[in-house]
Amino acid sequence: MKKYNLLSNDVIILVDCKNNQINYVACYDPDFKGFYEDENINLISDGLVFDKYFP
Repeated sequence: MKKYNLLSNDVIILVDCKNNQINYVACYDPDFKGFYEDENINLISDGLVFDKYFP
């Protein structure tokens, strides 16, 4: 939490993704980019990125 200055709800989302083997998260908040990349979760932030992962 401290490394990325995350709120508790953000950490809950990360834990849920990791526990349920979710590899993709859609979000328009650019603050999450490094956070999810470090945890090997792909951040879908726009339509072009969506098309990359789901052609």
